[in-house]
Amino acid sequence: MQYGRFAHPSSKSKSSISIRGMGGNGTLLLIDGRRLGGETESPYEMDRIPADMIERIEIVKGPMSTLYGSDALGGVINIITKKTEETFLLGLDLGGGMNDQGDNGTSKASVNARGRAGKLGAYRSEYEKRNKTTAGNFSAPVNKKFSADVDITGFEAETIWSVAKNHLLVTGGEYREVSRNSAAINPDPSNYEFVNDTHRFKALYFQDEWQITQTTNAILGMRYDDISTADNELTFKAGLVKEFLPQFRVRLNYAEGYRAPDTAELYVISPSPGDIPRIGAESVYGPKKTVHNLDPEFLKSYELYGGVNNIFDESMDKVLGSNVGPFVFAGLRLNF
Repeated sequence: MQYGRFAHPSSKSKSSISIRGMGGNGTLLLIDGRRLGGETESPYEMDRIPADMIERIEIVKGPMSTLYGSDALGGVINIITKKTEETFLLGLDLGGGMNDQGDNGTSKASVNARGRAGKLGAYRSEYEKRNKTTAGNFSAPVNKKFSADVDITGFEAETIWSVAKNHLLVTGGEYREVSRNSAAINPDPSNYEFVNDTHRFKALYFQDEWQITQTTNAILGMRYDDISTADNELTFKAGLVKEFLPQFRVRLNYAEGYRAPDTAELYVISPSPGDIPRIGAESVYGPKKTVHNLDPEFLKSYELYGGVNNIFDESMDKVLGSNVGPFVFAGLRLNF
């Protein structure tokens, strides 16, 4: 956990989560598989998620761009909420509140429908923020630049298909639109009027989990992304797990990841301490006369791990009747 890296006081109240050193921008946070509207550079107030609504939290380390697209360079954190075991589920979540020390208030609403074999769904996430910052230790004007309205609207279709006895196929498509209205991206640093920045994401993905033999399984995946603020990209991943002995496994993985530049990196103009402006790559202000093009950030990860079954856990597995015991892995990872 670390502070958001933008330069204003609210960064201390919102933690960014970093996996494998990739920072908040490289760690994707989901609730029930859906992205959430929020700040630029991916900080998030964890107290917006009531603990009593969480069933479990899944963490996948390493590049996951083939299934989740941009922002998953370091890994994915998926918070799974409690639900029934019905074949079809229709859910409505409403919430709201305020503190007793000021005028702050929060509200949220969501509806979702899903089934077991696959899913076809739409979701919308909204985030509204009004910020007013006054300098405490130096002379500077009151800053309202970090106020913003964020809307994420997404449509997804996914199917999980056991096409053959030893193959499990996951295929899907996604369309997502991220709209941000904010004064921080207004080209005039003295103007607090909101301007709009909208990014559109289209994607198709495919993954095959292949049980080659009883002791060998593999995974192959690919994804094609069309992003309005970046070039079209194709990413791949491949993995192999081989069990040589009941107490020893070897795991080999290759994965590609990428991250498109976000709104803050492209457009944000804001004063930092000392009234020095922070300028986005495509903003022009003051001494800066030309814009810069930011290409996506790429990552290639190579992993080799050997795993030994813990003897204590193995004995507990026999008592509990489990077929596969927990493994302790140690190995080598190279990122480029």
